[in-house]
Amino acid sequence: MKTGSRVRVRGHGGKNARGQAGDLYLVIEVKPHPTYERKDDDLYRDMPVDAFTAMLGGEAQVDTLAGPIAVKVPPGTSSGKLIRVRGRGMPKLNKPGEYGRLVSARLDHRAHRPHRCRTGATGKDRPSSRRPLTRRER
Repeated sequence: MKTGSRVRVRGHGGKNARGQAGDLYLVIEVKPHPTYERKDDDLYRDMPVDAFTAMLGGEAQVDTLAGPIAVKVPPGTSSGKLIRVRGRGMPKLNKPGEYGRLVSARLDHRAHRPHRCRTGATGKDRPSSRRPLTRRER
C-alpha cells in the first residue's frame, strides 16, 4: 500500500434511500518511518561501515524490518554507493511472498573508530573529548 491508495469495503458504507448499505472507500496515508525511507516497494537506510571494511571489503551488519542481517561490502566501496539486498523491502501488493529491496544508501567510514588527536610537543594520542590545546600549551 502507498499513500493515496484507495480500498473499497463492500456493504459497510452509508445507507441509501432504500436502506441498503453502500460501499465504504478508505484512502490510505502511510506515515514516514524514523529509520527507513520508502520509494515504491524499496526501503532506503544508512548503513555504518568502518573505513577498513569499505576499502578491503567484508561484511557489515544492517538492521531490517525482520531483524539484523550481514551484508557483503565489496572492496573499494565509497561513501554514497548503493548496496541492494533483494527481498528485504516492503511486501508487494497482490503478490504474496514477493518483497522489494532494502537499499543502503550511505556508508559511514568513521563508524566504530574513535576520533583521536595529537598533543603538542609530546606527540602522544589523547581522546578528542578533552579540550583542545591552546597556543600557550603547545
